[in-house]
Amino acid sequence: MRSLIAPVSVALVCLLATMSPAAEMGGYAFAPDASAAGSACGMGATCGPEFDACGDSCFAGGYGDCCPATWTVHADALFLTRSDAKSQTLVTDGSEEVMNTSDFDFGYQTGLDFQLIHHTCYGWDVEAAFMMVDWWQDSRTVTGTGLSADGAWNGGFGGGDEVVGRYGSSLYSTEVNLRRPMAGGIITPLIGFRWIDLHDEFMLDMTQTSGSYVPGIVSATNVDNHLYGLQIGGDFVIVDTCKFRVETLLKAGIYGNVADQRTYSTNQGIGVVGAAEANKTTTAFAGDVKLTGEYKITDGVSLRAGYQVMWLEGVALAPEQWDNTDLTGGTATLDDEGSPLYHGAFAGVEIRR
Repeated sequence: MRSLIAPVSVALVCLLATMSPAAEMGGYAFAPDASAAGSACGMGATCGPEFDACGDSCFAGGYGDCCPATWTVHADALFLTRSDAKSQTLVTDGSEEVMNTSDFDFGYQTGLDFQLIHHTCYGWDVEAAFMMVDWWQDSRTVTGTGLSADGAWNGGFGGGDEVVGRYGSSLYSTEVNLRRPMAGGIITPLIGFRWIDLHDEFMLDMTQTSGSYVPGIVSATNVDNHLYGLQIGGDFVIVDTCKFRVETLLKAGIYGNVADQRTYSTNQGIGVVGAAEANKTTTAFAGDVKLTGEYKITDGVSLRAGYQVMWLEGVALAPEQWDNTDLTGGTATLDDEGSPLYHGAFAGVEIRR
Protein backbone atom coordinates (compact mmCIF):
# COMPACT_ATOMS: atom_id res chain seq x y z
CA MET A 1 0.00 0.00 0.00
CA ARG A 2 2.82 2.46 0.82
CA SER A 3 4.21 1.89 -2.70
CA LEU A 4 1.04 3.41 -4.16
CA ILE A 5 1.20 6.67 -2.18
CA ALA A 6 4.30 8.17 -3.85
CA PRO A 7 3.18 7.78 -7.51
CA VAL A 8 -0.33 9.01 -6.73
CA SER A 9 1.10 12.07 -4.91
CA VAL A 10 3.31 12.90 -7.91
CA ALA A 11 0.31 12.50 -10.23
CA LEU A 12 -1.70 14.88 -8.02
CA VAL A 13 0.98 17.61 -8.27
CA CYS A 14 1.17 17.21 -12.06
CA LEU A 15 -2.61 17.35 -12.37
CA LEU A 16 -2.86 20.55 -10.33
CA ALA A 17 -0.23 22.17 -12.53
CA THR A 18 -2.14 21.13 -15.64
CA MET A 19 -5.41 22.51 -14.27
CA SER A 20 -3.99 25.88 -13.24
CA PRO A 21 -5.54 29.09 -14.63
CA ALA A 22 -2.54 29.49 -16.93
CA ALA A 23 -3.46 26.23 -18.67
CA GLU A 24 -5.25 26.19 -21.99
CA MET A 25 -8.91 27.25 -22.03
CA GLY A 26 -10.27 24.16 -23.75
CA GLY A 27 -13.24 21.88 -23.82
CA TYR A 28 -15.65 24.53 -25.08
CA ALA A 29 -15.53 26.70 -28.20
CA PHE A 30 -15.66 29.93 -26.22
CA ALA A 31 -13.85 31.97 -23.60
CA PRO A 32 -15.55 34.19 -21.00
CA ASP A 33 -16.01 37.78 -22.16
CA ALA A 34 -18.14 40.78 -21.30
CA SER A 35 -21.05 39.53 -23.39
CA ALA A 36 -21.18 36.33 -21.32
CA ALA A 37 -20.88 37.97 -17.91
CA GLY A 38 -23.69 37.10 -15.59
CA SER A 39 -25.13 34.49 -17.94
CA ALA A 40 -24.79 30.73 -17.92
CA CYS A 41 -23.35 29.30 -21.11
CA GLY A 42 -26.07 28.12 -23.45
CA MET A 43 -28.59 30.41 -21.69
CA GLY A 44 -28.34 33.52 -23.87
CA ALA A 45 -24.60 34.08 -23.56
CA THR A 46 -22.44 34.76 -26.60
CA CYS A 47 -20.31 31.68 -26.22
CA GLY A 48 -19.99 30.10 -29.64
CA PRO A 49 -21.63 29.39 -32.99
CA GLU A 50 -25.32 28.70 -33.15
CA PHE A 51 -24.81 25.50 -35.11
CA ASP A 52 -22.09 22.89 -34.89
CA ALA A 53 -20.10 21.30 -37.70
CA CYS A 54 -22.78 18.61 -38.08
CA GLY A 55 -25.48 21.21 -38.74
CA ASP A 56 -27.20 20.66 -35.40
CA SER A 57 -28.34 23.44 -33.11
CA CYS A 58 -26.17 24.26 -30.10
CA PHE A 59 -25.95 21.39 -27.58
CA ALA A 60 -23.65 20.13 -24.85
CA GLY A 61 -21.46 17.15 -24.37
CA GLY A 62 -18.50 18.13 -26.51
CA TYR A 63 -19.88 16.74 -29.80
CA GLY A 64 -18.32 19.06 -32.36
CA ASP A 65 -17.90 22.83 -31.94
CA CYS A 66 -20.96 23.77 -29.86
CA CYS A 67 -21.97 25.93 -26.94
CA PRO A 68 -22.05 23.83 -23.76
CA ALA A 69 -25.18 23.21 -21.77
CA THR A 70 -25.48 24.52 -18.24
CA TRP A 71 -26.18 21.04 -16.82
CA THR A 72 -25.41 17.46 -17.82
CA VAL A 73 -27.08 14.48 -16.13
CA HIS A 74 -26.02 10.83 -16.40
CA ALA A 75 -28.45 8.22 -15.05
CA ASP A 76 -27.25 4.63 -15.45
CA ALA A 77 -28.41 1.19 -14.35
CA LEU A 78 -25.52 -0.99 -13.15
CA PHE A 79 -25.08 -4.75 -13.50
CA LEU A 80 -22.06 -5.54 -11.33
CA THR A 81 -20.47 -8.60 -9.80
CA ARG A 82 -17.72 -8.91 -7.19
CA SER A 83 -14.69 -11.16 -6.82
CA ASP A 84 -14.60 -13.86 -4.12
CA ALA A 85 -13.01 -13.54 -0.71
CA LYS A 86 -9.73 -15.41 -0.32
CA SER A 87 -10.03 -19.20 -0.11
CA GLN A 88 -10.73 -20.45 3.40
CA THR A 89 -12.10 -23.75 4.74
CA LEU A 90 -15.43 -23.28 6.51
CA VAL A 91 -16.94 -26.74 7.09
CA THR A 92 -15.39 -30.22 7.11
CA ASP A 93 -16.86 -33.73 7.18
CA GLY A 94 -14.16 -35.67 8.93
CA SER A 95 -11.00 -34.87 6.96
CA GLU A 96 -12.87 -33.72 3.83
CA GLU A 97 -13.62 -30.04 3.12
CA VAL A 98 -17.29 -29.56 2.22
CA MET A 99 -17.62 -25.74 2.29
CA ASN A 100 -15.14 -23.01 1.33
CA THR A 101 -15.47 -19.24 0.92
CA SER A 102 -14.74 -19.73 -2.79
CA ASP A 103 -18.06 -21.62 -3.08
CA PHE A 104 -19.98 -18.35 -2.66
CA ASP A 105 -20.72 -16.55 -5.92
CA PHE A 106 -22.42 -13.16 -5.77
CA GLY A 107 -23.33 -13.15 -9.45
CA TYR A 108 -24.55 -9.91 -11.05
CA GLN A 109 -26.60 -7.45 -9.03
CA THR A 110 -28.38 -4.32 -10.25
CA GLY A 111 -27.45 -0.90 -8.93
CA LEU A 112 -27.60 2.82 -9.70
CA ASP A 113 -25.03 5.35 -10.90
CA PHE A 114 -26.06 9.03 -11.02
CA GLN A 115 -23.90 12.02 -12.03
CA LEU A 116 -24.80 15.71 -12.13
CA ILE A 117 -22.37 18.13 -13.81
CA HIS A 118 -22.69 21.94 -13.77
CA HIS A 119 -20.82 23.72 -16.57
CA THR A 120 -19.57 27.24 -15.88
CA CYS A 121 -18.37 29.99 -18.25
CA TYR A 122 -14.92 29.97 -16.62
CA GLY A 123 -13.53 26.70 -17.94
CA TRP A 124 -14.42 24.64 -14.83
CA ASP A 125 -17.16 22.07 -14.26
CA VAL A 126 -18.49 20.94 -10.88
CA GLU A 127 -19.60 17.31 -10.61
CA ALA A 128 -21.54 15.42 -7.93
CA ALA A 129 -21.90 11.64 -8.28
CA PHE A 130 -23.54 8.80 -6.37
CA MET A 131 -23.23 5.04 -6.99
CA MET A 132 -24.75 2.11 -5.12
CA VAL A 133 -25.26 -1.63 -5.27
CA ASP A 134 -27.39 -2.32 -2.24
CA TRP A 135 -26.99 -6.04 -1.68
CA TRP A 136 -25.14 -8.96 -3.19
CA GLN A 137 -25.92 -12.24 -1.47
CA ASP A 138 -25.40 -15.98 -1.76
CA SER A 139 -25.94 -18.99 0.48
CA ARG A 140 -24.75 -22.61 0.63
CA THR A 141 -26.06 -25.61 2.58
CA VAL A 142 -24.17 -28.82 3.38
CA THR A 143 -25.49 -31.92 5.16
CA GLY A 144 -23.77 -34.90 6.77
CA THR A 145 -23.09 -36.47 10.16
CA GLY A 146 -20.84 -34.82 12.70
CA LEU A 147 -19.97 -31.83 10.53
CA SER A 148 -17.40 -29.45 11.97
CA ALA A 149 -17.75 -25.71 11.31
CA ASP A 150 -14.51 -23.80 11.82
CA GLY A 151 -15.81 -20.27 12.36
CA ALA A 152 -14.00 -18.18 14.97
CA TRP A 153 -13.71 -20.88 17.63
CA ASN A 154 -10.38 -22.53 18.41
CA GLY A 155 -10.67 -26.09 17.10
CA GLY A 156 -13.99 -25.50 15.35
CA PHE A 157 -17.55 -26.26 16.43
CA GLY A 158 -18.66 -29.88 15.83
CA GLY A 159 -21.67 -32.17 15.85
CA GLY A 160 -23.64 -30.70 12.95
CA ASP A 161 -26.00 -32.51 10.59
CA GLU A 162 -26.68 -29.39 8.51
CA VAL A 163 -24.71 -26.17 8.19
CA VAL A 164 -25.87 -23.11 6.24
CA GLY A 165 -23.48 -20.38 5.12
CA ARG A 166 -24.76 -16.94 4.13
CA TYR A 167 -22.69 -14.13 2.60
CA GLY A 168 -23.89 -10.60 1.80
CA SER A 169 -22.28 -7.30 0.83
CA SER A 170 -23.16 -3.75 -0.26
CA LEU A 171 -21.22 -0.87 -1.83
CA TYR A 172 -21.94 2.89 -1.82
CA SER A 173 -19.89 5.73 -3.28
CA THR A 174 -20.41 9.52 -3.12
CA GLU A 175 -18.04 12.04 -4.70
CA VAL A 176 -17.67 15.74 -5.56
CA ASN A 177 -15.18 16.73 -8.28
CA LEU A 178 -13.80 19.77 -10.07
CA ARG A 179 -13.35 19.12 -13.79
CA ARG A 180 -11.46 21.22 -16.37
CA PRO A 181 -12.17 20.42 -20.06
CA MET A 182 -9.11 20.90 -22.25
CA ALA A 183 -8.00 20.42 -25.88
CA GLY A 184 -11.50 20.98 -27.23
CA GLY A 185 -13.03 18.63 -24.68
CA ILE A 186 -10.87 15.65 -25.68
CA ILE A 187 -9.24 15.60 -22.23
CA THR A 188 -10.98 16.53 -18.97
CA PRO A 189 -8.78 16.18 -15.86
CA LEU A 190 -10.58 16.00 -12.52
CA ILE A 191 -9.78 16.23 -8.82
CA GLY A 192 -12.18 15.71 -5.95
CA PHE A 193 -13.26 14.18 -2.65
CA ARG A 194 -14.77 10.70 -2.43
CA TRP A 195 -16.50 8.71 0.28
CA ILE A 196 -16.88 4.92 -0.17
CA ASP A 197 -18.84 2.61 2.15
CA LEU A 198 -18.33 -1.17 1.96
CA HIS A 199 -20.43 -3.40 4.24
CA ASP A 200 -19.80 -7.16 4.49
CA GLU A 201 -21.65 -9.89 6.42
CA PHE A 202 -20.92 -13.60 6.76
CA MET A 203 -22.62 -16.25 8.90
CA LEU A 204 -22.30 -19.99 9.53
CA ASP A 205 -25.51 -21.40 11.02
CA MET A 206 -25.59 -24.98 12.34
CA THR A 207 -29.33 -25.53 11.87
CA GLN A 208 -29.40 -29.27 12.75
CA THR A 209 -27.18 -31.11 15.20
CA SER A 210 -26.52 -34.59 16.54
CA GLY A 211 -26.81 -35.86 20.09
CA SER A 212 -26.24 -33.28 22.83
CA TYR A 213 -25.04 -30.52 20.51
CA VAL A 214 -27.27 -27.42 20.48
CA PRO A 215 -28.14 -25.79 17.13
CA GLY A 216 -27.06 -22.19 16.71
CA ILE A 217 -24.98 -19.65 14.85
CA VAL A 218 -21.40 -20.89 14.90
CA SER A 219 -19.99 -17.52 13.86
CA ALA A 220 -21.46 -14.34 12.36
CA THR A 221 -19.37 -11.32 11.41
CA ASN A 222 -20.44 -7.80 10.42
CA VAL A 223 -17.77 -5.56 8.87
CA ASP A 224 -17.94 -1.86 7.91
CA ASN A 225 -15.39 0.09 5.87
CA HIS A 226 -15.68 3.89 5.59
CA LEU A 227 -13.17 5.28 3.07
CA TYR A 228 -12.56 9.06 2.90
CA GLY A 229 -10.02 10.76 0.65
CA LEU A 230 -8.93 12.65 -2.45
CA GLN A 231 -8.97 11.25 -5.95
CA ILE A 232 -7.58 12.35 -9.31
CA GLY A 233 -8.40 11.22 -12.82
CA GLY A 234 -9.86 12.27 -16.11
CA ASP A 235 -12.18 11.68 -19.07
CA PHE A 236 -10.52 10.95 -22.40
CA VAL A 237 -12.45 11.01 -25.69
CA ILE A 238 -11.48 8.19 -28.07
CA VAL A 239 -14.06 8.67 -30.86
CA ASP A 240 -16.23 11.75 -31.47
CA THR A 241 -18.55 12.02 -34.49
CA CYS A 242 -21.82 13.79 -35.20
CA LYS A 243 -23.85 11.02 -33.58
CA PHE A 244 -21.50 8.67 -31.79
CA ARG A 245 -18.95 9.18 -29.03
CA VAL A 246 -16.62 6.81 -27.14
CA GLU A 247 -14.71 7.88 -24.03
CA THR A 248 -12.86 6.36 -21.12
CA LEU A 249 -12.78 7.49 -17.49
CA LEU A 250 -9.85 6.80 -15.16
CA LYS A 251 -9.86 7.59 -11.42
CA ALA A 252 -7.57 6.68 -8.51
CA GLY A 253 -7.18 7.79 -4.92
CA ILE A 254 -5.57 7.10 -1.56
CA TYR A 255 -8.06 6.94 1.33
CA GLY A 256 -8.22 6.74 5.06
CA ASN A 257 -10.28 3.64 5.94
CA VAL A 258 -12.15 3.69 9.26
CA ALA A 259 -13.04 -0.01 9.59
CA ASP A 260 -14.57 -2.21 12.28
CA GLN A 261 -15.71 -5.79 12.75
CA ARG A 262 -17.96 -7.56 15.25
CA THR A 263 -18.13 -11.36 15.49
CA TYR A 264 -20.53 -13.33 17.68
CA SER A 265 -21.99 -16.80 18.25
CA THR A 266 -25.38 -17.92 19.60
CA ASN A 267 -27.12 -21.09 20.78
CA GLN A 268 -30.84 -21.72 20.55
CA GLY A 269 -32.48 -21.10 23.92
CA ILE A 270 -29.30 -19.58 25.35
CA GLY A 271 -28.52 -16.51 23.24
CA VAL A 272 -25.07 -15.07 22.70
CA VAL A 273 -22.35 -17.43 23.89
CA GLY A 274 -19.35 -15.56 22.55
CA ALA A 275 -18.55 -12.15 21.08
CA ALA A 276 -15.53 -10.07 20.09
CA GLU A 277 -14.96 -6.88 18.13
CA ALA A 278 -12.13 -4.76 16.73
CA ASN A 279 -11.61 -1.51 14.84
CA LYS A 280 -8.78 0.14 12.98
CA THR A 281 -7.99 3.21 10.88
CA THR A 282 -5.71 2.38 7.99
CA THR A 283 -4.80 3.37 4.44
CA ALA A 284 -6.74 2.08 1.43
CA PHE A 285 -6.73 2.50 -2.35
CA ALA A 286 -9.56 2.73 -4.88
CA GLY A 287 -9.25 2.80 -8.66
CA ASP A 288 -11.87 2.97 -11.44
CA VAL A 289 -11.81 2.37 -15.19
CA LYS A 290 -14.93 2.99 -17.29
CA LEU A 291 -15.45 2.69 -21.06
CA THR A 292 -18.58 4.46 -22.37
CA GLY A 293 -20.27 4.64 -25.75
CA GLU A 294 -22.94 7.32 -26.40
CA TYR A 295 -25.40 7.70 -29.27
CA LYS A 296 -27.01 11.13 -29.71
CA ILE A 297 -30.78 10.96 -30.29
CA THR A 298 -31.50 14.69 -30.04
CA ASP A 299 -29.43 17.77 -29.25
CA GLY A 300 -30.15 17.25 -25.56
CA VAL A 301 -30.49 13.46 -25.14
CA SER A 302 -28.08 10.58 -25.73
CA LEU A 303 -28.26 6.88 -24.95
CA ARG A 304 -25.18 5.44 -23.22
CA ALA A 305 -23.78 2.03 -22.35
CA GLY A 306 -20.45 0.58 -21.38
CA TYR A 307 -18.35 -1.48 -19.00
CA GLN A 308 -16.61 -0.54 -15.76
CA VAL A 309 -14.10 -1.98 -13.31
CA MET A 310 -13.51 -0.85 -9.72
CA TRP A 311 -10.72 -2.15 -7.50
CA LEU A 312 -10.40 -1.67 -3.74
CA GLU A 313 -7.24 -2.48 -1.81
CA GLY A 314 -6.75 -2.45 1.97
CA VAL A 315 -10.32 -3.15 3.12
CA ALA A 316 -11.81 -5.59 5.63
CA LEU A 317 -13.99 -8.50 4.42
CA ALA A 318 -16.19 -10.53 6.77
CA PRO A 319 -14.95 -14.16 6.38
CA GLU A 320 -11.33 -13.02 6.52
CA GLN A 321 -11.78 -11.88 10.13
CA TRP A 322 -12.13 -15.37 11.62
CA ASP A 323 -8.43 -16.19 11.61
CA ASN A 324 -7.91 -13.08 13.79
CA THR A 325 -10.86 -13.68 16.13
CA ASP A 326 -11.07 -16.02 19.15
CA LEU A 327 -14.58 -16.29 20.56
CA THR A 328 -13.29 -18.58 23.30
CA GLY A 329 -11.23 -15.76 24.78
CA GLY A 330 -13.33 -12.89 23.44
CA THR A 331 -10.42 -11.27 21.57
CA ALA A 332 -10.13 -9.97 18.01
CA THR A 333 -8.05 -7.87 15.64
CA LEU A 334 -9.01 -6.46 12.25
CA ASP A 335 -7.78 -7.98 8.98
CA ASP A 336 -7.66 -5.18 6.38
CA GLU A 337 -5.92 -7.01 3.54
CA GLY A 338 -9.00 -7.55 1.38
CA SER A 339 -8.87 -6.50 -2.29
CA PRO A 340 -12.29 -6.98 -3.91
CA LEU A 341 -12.71 -6.34 -7.64
CA TYR A 342 -16.06 -5.08 -8.95
CA HIS A 343 -16.91 -5.16 -12.64
CA GLY A 344 -19.84 -5.25 -15.03
CA ALA A 345 -21.92 -3.44 -17.63
CA PHE A 346 -24.08 -0.33 -17.36
CA ALA A 347 -26.67 1.37 -19.54
CA GLY A 348 -28.56 4.64 -19.24
CA VAL A 349 -29.20 8.10 -20.60
CA GLU A 350 -27.44 11.47 -20.79
CA ILE A 351 -29.51 14.66 -20.64
CA ARG A 352 -28.03 18.09 -21.43
CA ARG A 353 -29.75 21.36 -20.63
